[in-house]
Amino acid sequence: MTKALFLVDSYLKETPAKVISVKDGKYVTLDQTIFFPKGGGQPHDTGKLIKGKEVYNVVFVGKFSGEISHEVDQEGLKKGDEVYCVLNWDRRYKLMRSHTAAHVLASLINKGTGALITGNQLEENHVRFDFSLEKFDRELLEK
Repeated sequence: MTKALFLVDSYLKETPAKVISVKDGKYVTLDQTIFFPKGGGQPHDTGKLIKGKEVYNVVFVGKFSGEISHEVDQEGLKKGDEVYCVLNWDRRYKLMRSHTAAHVLASLINKGTGALITGNQLEENHVRFDFSLEKFDRELLEK
């Protein structure tokens, strides 16, 4: 089972790791990871896995059957390889800030209107929320 370091320290930007398995040449499971998998309305992290002078870009991270899988842009990693994980920190930090701001906004709308969140989508450059408003009242929302 992959140790999810992002749950312990969301500001961790780099860490060594060991390849536990590789599926179809480019789906990599590590013994520990700083990469957040897509889920709960939040996008996955990106970054790179470095082995010596070889760089494998992490293009997708997901959780499948309880395991965190890192999709890399090329084949070459093997079980037992030692890698160095480097997070795309600028993207992660932007998503962290958006996530926090989204919670603040949702709380204000809930307190002001009683509306609940019925859906959401957090992306690197935008955030979308759906609320259970009985009717749209621009004046109330602006207030």
